[in-house]
Amino acid sequence: MLIVGRHHIYCANVIEQGGFKLSNTAYVYKVCVVGDQAVGKTSTIIRWIQGYFRDDYISTMGVQHYSTSMKIDEDTKLKIIVWDLAGQDTFKQLRGTFYGGAAGVLVMFDVTKRETFKSIPGWVQEATKHIGRRVPFIIVGNKSDLVTENSDYFGVEEYAESMNAPFLITSAKTGDNITNLFHLIGEIVHKKAMESRSDRHKVL
Repeated sequence: MLIVGRHHIYCANVIEQGGFKLSNTAYVYKVCVVGDQAVGKTSTIIRWIQGYFRDDYISTMGVQHYSTSMKIDEDTKLKIIVWDLAGQDTFKQLRGTFYGGAAGVLVMFDVTKRETFKSIPGWVQEATKHIGRRVPFIIVGNKSDLVTENSDYFGVEEYAESMNAPFLITSAKTGDNITNLFHLIGEIVHKKAMESRSDRHKVL
């Protein structure tokens, strides 16, 4: 199977829904990043992959995707293809076509704007519907550089706990927790893929 990324083309054999094995120790997973317009999805991805922050990003029109590699232990290398889906309502129908094959989802909100937090259940529902199966979610509160230490982040911890999802606070501007975020989703989706493969072999 060919997977066409923004800058790369990969040849791989499918081993799991949402996961592809490149060699004995390398795997590639698709992760979608969703959330309302201007919560910092593109800035967060660029900060992780390219290591810098810009204030002048233009809102994503439709979809963009990026890729990079990481090691989760001495023997296991992952390649993560990150799909940045536009948050505007005008792209809702188009977005649905790009969730397929995702192994995990980052749902992002702006910690300075309560309305973007209130949108999270809708994003979870949309992603689950189009992916067609249960996948790991991480709830991400971005722009932590703009709030005080006393912020309760709109009670998001309770919501994340109710859906058994990790919750991380990040700042694309300062880089705070960005690497931890993407390493965490990589570890979670890989663990789920390996558990699914093991369960299937037990049935066989």
